[in-house]
Amino acid sequence: MQISTLIAPTAVKSTLARLLAAENISVEHKDTPTAYFDLKNRVLALPRWKEMSGALYDMLVGHEVAHALWTPAGNWGTDTVMLAAKHRVSSSIAKQYLNIAEDARIETLIKAKFPGLRADFFKGYGELHARNFFGFKQDEVAGMCVGDRVNLYSKIGLHVSVSIPFTVAEAVVRDQVCAAATWEQTVAGADAMLLLDRASSKSQAQEPQAGKGEPVKVSSDGEGEDGDGDSDGEGQESTGGDGDSSGKGEGEGESTDRIRADSNGKATDNPAEPEEGGSGGGEAQGKSDGNPTSGKNSESGAPRTQDALNEAMKQLNDTTRNTPNTVTVRLDEPSLKVVVPFATLLADIDSAMSTNTRYSICTEPVRITEHKTASTAMATAFDRRKAADTWKRTTIGKSGACDPLRMTQYKWNEDIFRRTTRIAEGKNHGIVILLDWSGSMSGMMQETIGQLLIITDFCRTASIPFEVFAFSDRMYLDYAESVYENDHRDPKGRTWSEACRENREAINPQAAGTGTVSHMRLLNFFSSRMTAQQYDRMKSLMWNGWRTMGNIDSRFGLGGTPTTAALHHASAAIADFQRRNRVQITHTVVLTDGEPTDEYNAAQQDYSSHYVVYDPATGASYDMRHREIYNAEGGTSTIRRGNVQPQAEPRYRSVWIAQDIIRRRTGAAVHWVGLTDRANTSRFGGFTADKHGNWSRDGFVRGTALGWDTAVVASASRFSNKRNTNEVVDRKVADSDRKLASAKTQSQLLKAFTERTAATNSLRSLATIIGEFLAL
Repeated sequence: MQISTLIAPTAVKSTLARLLAAENISVEHKDTPTAYFDLKNRVLALPRWKEMSGALYDMLVGHEVAHALWTPAGNWGTDTVMLAAKHRVSSSIAKQYLNIAEDARIETLIKAKFPGLRADFFKGYGELHARNFFGFKQDEVAGMCVGDRVNLYSKIGLHVSVSIPFTVAEAVVRDQVCAAATWEQTVAGADAMLLLDRASSKSQAQEPQAGKGEPVKVSSDGEGEDGDGDSDGEGQESTGGDGDSSGKGEGEGESTDRIRADSNGKATDNPAEPEEGGSGGGEAQGKSDGNPTSGKNSESGAPRTQDALNEAMKQLNDTTRNTPNTVTVRLDEPSLKVVVPFATLLADIDSAMSTNTRYSICTEPVRITEHKTASTAMATAFDRRKAADTWKRTTIGKSGACDPLRMTQYKWNEDIFRRTTRIAEGKNHGIVILLDWSGSMSGMMQETIGQLLIITDFCRTASIPFEVFAFSDRMYLDYAESVYENDHRDPKGRTWSEACRENREAINPQAAGTGTVSHMRLLNFFSSRMTAQQYDRMKSLMWNGWRTMGNIDSRFGLGGTPTTAALHHASAAIADFQRRNRVQITHTVVLTDGEPTDEYNAAQQDYSSHYVVYDPATGASYDMRHREIYNAEGGTSTIRRGNVQPQAEPRYRSVWIAQDIIRRRTGAAVHWVGLTDRANTSRFGGFTADKHGNWSRDGFVRGTALGWDTAVVASASRFSNKRNTNEVVDRKVADSDRKLASAKTQSQLLKAFTERTAATNSLRSLATIIGEFLAL
């Protein structure tokens, strides 16, 4: 079977739209007749076009982005109804005039803001005019209504130098429309155009058709050639409604766009309706019902050039490809709101456990000799390595000044100048640890906490900034769950379900058009910002009472494994950590015993579409899932729309994306340590062990996994499996001692000595690994 890759420039155009808008808008490439911008949900929809030049594509994107920047969402409905009632026309006709004026305004503004787009507008409208997409002949222009002529002037008259005739009075209105800078001026321009066209229609109804004069052509300075200033513009009596305001008043931008707005100026929920808010047909086909969704406007006297453009643009839609709609959604911004500060944790844990009989036991000071020895050894080794690196960066140079003590040696020594010692500035390190706080960790949590205490003690001794966050999908409310028992309400008057809902909405809002992660919290158990008293207190509570406090208060209980969400929000915590500590090199370490249980999801997701998530801070976009389609040859084509392709299996793709976001946003290295209570690494499907590793000797093995910078699987059984002793280590030391005593050859002696050294050092296995990260 033939396998191919289908790549389209949708990601590039999506990025262009966001850069122009200076906003994290969502971009969809879908089956829709024309482009449009949803003002309420901030979604730009673009058709899948074919046979379109890059300049025309960029011009159309620039036009829609201009609507995103300057078209107000709440004014279309009310102003459309006002204009329709004032001039006794249907709301659809009033809307067309309003749209013509708004198109002229926003195109002027976008070209002023981004002068580089001017060339695209010239080339784009030149291409449309060359294809006769506006559907007119030059000899027909003089007979068009003012709305059509102003529309043609603002689009092709200014860009293609096509002559569009106006009377003196019409030229004044034309210039008023083209000079509009605010929405209020746009409404005034639409009002002036309607006033001229309605007056022209009435005069035509009263005068015989024969002998009707031609419009007076206006020179570039606005003066009429005959100087009379009369408005003899061509027009016809409208048959469409008298003050009809029954339409929804939707304000769709009609230069290949439809801006969604209901009668209250809010965006509609059906942005893909093909003919919503049509611009109006050219010839009368009966009275319009004023419903924007009923198809083309059929009223006589209505502007018709925009309808012609919209119909012609449909020819560019690529309907031959059997590909799903592409929806680009912006990722929710990583937030520090998910972090529960260590001061809050200490207060809440003390409050929850103070009523428990084991509270005094859980607060006993932690004094473990092996932990202290290991952390001191790590600090000594780190200082020695740091001093060696400093010595390597030290250089001695000669200055231009003479050394008086060396001048007497000038006859036999040319080195008579002063010397300067230069020490190259080093880079300071910091570490952020993400601890899996899930139920499957319960069998090895005690050992893992012991390793964490070695690492945090080392960091405090060596003055290395650090943060430890436990990630959990448990709800962390202002009050303990016990407050809500027996249908009680908390001091804020909320039930348990109401408090949970408010917590989720505050931490992880499910906004339309965004890529979201599951609800989770980062519990900041340890930090280099803690005072000595706070640090010792938290050590005692964690080492002696981690299980007890979870049983007493569900806020501290073990839950699921939301690794993707933890990494996503950790990028904000890491950036804050770097800023606060001025850290130049940051290492992020994830300690977990299993695979992630979550992934990125699009809010209000349609599973028939191909979704691309976009990170606004870096401009990177990623395929959430790869889609395959069958081609004409019977093979499959993989659709790829993101500009960064995850190198991971589908089930690990979201984790890969979250890692990449951390690296791009913060520059931090991202490491993975898989913890297991088994005698092998078989439980980690995405991990490939290094063939040179020695599991039985070291208690850990390096390898590769899921795109992490480094990956290690460590045996939890090699850690302290009780609070103050390590039976596994004791047995291995005793066994090694017996081998040493019975050794009869030099090789047996060396082997026994090596095993004993490895056994005594195994308590430091995880600490050793993380120490190596810091030395990188």
